[in-house]
Amino acid sequence: MGMQHYHLNVKGDKFFKIVDGEEVRVDYSLKNSERIALIDRDGVIVEKPERHKYWHSPSDMNVLPGVPQAIKYLNDRNVPVMIITNQPGIYKKEFAIKDLVEMNEVIQRSISKNGAHIDGVIFCPHGKASETEGCTCRKPSPGMVISGMGLYHTPEEKTYVFGDFASDIGAAVNAGVNPIWVATKHDEYEIMREQISEKYPDVFKKAQFNDLYAAVKAVIV
Repeated sequence: MGMQHYHLNVKGDKFFKIVDGEEVRVDYSLKNSERIALIDRDGVIVEKPERHKYWHSPSDMNVLPGVPQAIKYLNDRNVPVMIITNQPGIYKKEFAIKDLVEMNEVIQRSISKNGAHIDGVIFCPHGKASETEGCTCRKPSPGMVISGMGLYHTPEEKTYVFGDFASDIGAAVNAGVNPIWVATKHDEYEIMREQISEKYPDVFKKAQFNDLYAAVKAVIV
């Protein structure tokens, strides 16, 4: 069994654990880890919803091929696995925090069939910068990345962010850690390809991976 699967909303330097759909203030400092994998959810772990749409229930989502194997690969190497995910649907009242927790627990149960586990989830419940004042967690802001590596006291050079969107790459770059583009094919692939090539040419020139399993095997040995 892995560590307890927890959901955290980060506000400034404070952590709030989700218990029965409610936020509870907690102090977190976990066992030091030399490396950490911070992974976007939609488009990397599960299929991407249609553009400008959100997953609302577990029955809507499908775990992408290779994901259980990728996470098991990380587990076997004692690399903590954290999801870091923008979830503006909470801000827009498309779904509640408890629904987010339920969806992520279904992902956890699905990958557990392969002996894999996700250690935790850090999520941003806010809207765009124009909609939410003072948010420092919504990617491409670095807040969730900094919080994730802070939990495990992991150095920047050993922190890896796996994502399919330019905002994921931006969050990694802004935090000074390693961005890994998982170039999954979905409706917004061409848009992301253009954005990443323009904004982050150094990342774009590196190896591009079609799925998470290929990415983690190449990056973390």
